Amino acid sequence: MRLFFSAGEASGDAYAAALLREMRARLPLLSRDDMLAKAGTAIASWFKEEGALQRRVRDVPSVGSLFDAINREVGWARASDDLTVHDAIAAIGRGGNDEAVQALYRLATIPGYGLGGRKFMAEAETVLVDSSLWGAIGIVEAARVLPRVARGYFRAREILASRPPGLFIPIDFGFVNIKLARLAKAHGWSVLYYMPPGSWRKDKQGSDLPAIANEIVTPFPWSSEILNRMGASAHFFGHPLKQMIADALASGPPAKRENLLAILPGSRIHEVERNLPIIAASIDGLPLDIELAAASSLTDEKLRTVIDSVWPAGCLKPKIIRDTYRLLSEARAAIVCSGTATLEAALCGCPCLVMYRGSKAMEIEFALRKPRFNYISLPNILLDRPAIPELIQRDAEPRQMRRLVEDLLTEGPARASQLEDFREIDLMSGPRDAVSQTAGLALKMLGEG
Repeated sequence: MRLFFSAGEASGDAYAAALLREMRARLPLLSRDDMLAKAGTAIASWFKEEGALQRRVRDVPSVGSLFDAINREVGWARASDDLTVHDAIAAIGRGGNDEAVQALYRLATIPGYGLGGRKFMAEAETVLVDSSLWGAIGIVEAARVLPRVARGYFRAREILASRPPGLFIPIDFGFVNIKLARLAKAHGWSVLYYMPPGSWRKDKQGSDLPAIANEIVTPFPWSSEILNRMGASAHFFGHPLKQMIADALASGPPAKRENLLAILPGSRIHEVERNLPIIAASIDGLPLDIELAAASSLTDEKLRTVIDSVWPAGCLKPKIIRDTYRLLSEARAAIVCSGTATLEAALCGCPCLVMYRGSKAMEIEFALRKPRFNYISLPNILLDRPAIPELIQRDAEPRQMRRLVEDLLTEGPARASQLEDFREIDLMSGPRDAVSQTAGLALKMLGEG
């Protein structure tokens, strides 16, 4: 194992999956025999003894999932679970098509391993801990997820301290990843910190980042400038969302549907439970098609349960959509919970309003702590002005939200102003190949570039 990812929350999970996929795609193709030989060597190196190649595929879970991944990608079916690892590789070499050989080489050379959510799971071979339910805002909500986060943290510590070092890629989630990066570097791992926490801040960056990371890839130009002045090796390649959106819409941007309203009620179930009733009340009776973008951290079953409990009787319930980028590109307007989704809406050119309803305990906590911030949505933070209306806590009430939605659905100054601001954000977010450039840097650090 030479590569270890650590991604928390839905956005980090998506970035990890995109980066792993791009790293594999950018591996230089070799001759068929060389790719098979390199794959065999890589698989053997996962174990302390070369004799692992003679073990049955079904007795080696990480290798079994590797061949399962090849089956998903190119349809190569292993003849039997009684095949040894060596025989399975040989079978691909004899009878597998070129795609199967390439898949084996890519998956074995760049194995997906670490902490992540459902999108990372779809790309990776071994996910130690599911981080889908790690997300929380505020002390009260954080206390509820702390046991899950602690289990993942200590499992990762064990691996980083006991295995031969390679490349560690922490993604955002500073609460866990700053500590893990420091530990990894102390044990000889190279550290590529991707999407460092607080990168949106224009006045400062994390003071410990230069010491704990060999390389840092940050999504904003001012972040890399500040970090480099602090002594880090930081890179701004653009915001990865631009490439992720472009890749998702590679077949062409969809046409706008004039009657479609997108709702993005949050990536955490407690956010959906508190935000969705207000959203439902605000659009009750509007003659619109309503579609709900589901975060990867939430199941359809959980979302449907909440929808069934809060949606007005007699109204058509929203359709659950998994392709967020296509939905935001199609929708005329959106209601969005705060978070990465606000930037996704801006980069997809979808006018929106931002709302957030926390618990009573969260409201009391914020009143006591009095955190200082001007805005909660990334577009407003980046532009340092209220480009998008933000309705927080008691301000997020149905009548006000309905009026703002109606303004955004019709041609007029509110809609036009947002679209103009979104063009500025698009320019600010840099080139559209940030994931590819980050993958190139990671491969170079692995000695594969």
